[in-house]
Amino acid sequence: MTRLLGILSVLCFALAIWLSQGHFASSQDAAWSFEDSWAFWFCVLLLAGGAFLLAGAIGMFSKSWRLAGKAALATIPLVAIVGLILFKAQYGLREIHYLTLIGEDGPVEYATAIVLVLTAVLSIINMRLAFKRRLLIVGAFFAAFFAVSLFIALEEISYGQRLLDFATPAEIEAVNRQKEFNLHNITDFEWFTLRMAPVILASYGILGFLAHALLVKLIPSRLIAGQQTDLLFPQWYAASYFLPLGIYACTIFYAGENFVWQDQEPAELFMSFGFLLIAVHALPTIRRSVTCDPTSEQARPSDA
Repeated sequence: MTRLLGILSVLCFALAIWLSQGHFASSQDAAWSFEDSWAFWFCVLLLAGGAFLLAGAIGMFSKSWRLAGKAALATIPLVAIVGLILFKAQYGLREIHYLTLIGEDGPVEYATAIVLVLTAVLSIINMRLAFKRRLLIVGAFFAAFFAVSLFIALEEISYGQRLLDFATPAEIEAVNRQKEFNLHNITDFEWFTLRMAPVILASYGILGFLAHALLVKLIPSRLIAGQQTDLLFPQWYAASYFLPLGIYACTIFYAGENFVWQDQEPAELFMSFGFLLIAVHALPTIRRSVTCDPTSEQARPSDA
């Protein structure tokens, strides 16, 4: 397995280098086209190569491929952050293919929406299973998680405005900075949607483990007995997916010259994968849970 992962890693890096030959250039204007699709696969191959490399290294030393897989997942956003910093240092803030990749109607924007819709579907499944097993706190959480995921997905693509080709109502167009059919670009709301909301979401993802520890300490155990409250927060390997959004949200106020506003798009993509990992992790755990009865000593997950 270690040898196979090493080969896959080298192959991914080699293909990424081959794809990048002669493509990078600086410009402020660009439009996405299929001819530029190499940029998308260049990023995918670099991240996959880094993940395979780390998984092989951890698996070789720890002899635990499950841990290696989780560590590989955790390292993907870290590789992306380092790669983006080096990329900007080499090619500047407005490299043409980077801007087209993350711009309006680009693959990053639609990928974010697709991942969040998938998260919303899994959240509905988790909610139904949790309520069926009387895990009321978990069920209520995933009901809210469904609403938030679907709302962000629809906002990301302006409720399908470009796909369905409908015009922005005049009332919304007059107050929307981008003249689009969405709420997050309405000028009166931007202080929250573009500034505070990223800080809140990033804090939830990065500091979730601490929040769970405080929750268990502060809330009387009889109120959360058997309620699987750990499912309300990201696992350790999902926390790094909220780090790009946290870096963007915090530094845009103090080091804006190092960013363009579109840098929020890849940060939101990683956040969407963090959301997805929360929903994916919870599904088998809820399925294995016994029906929760706070008065019973058996109100705990089964060992199966």
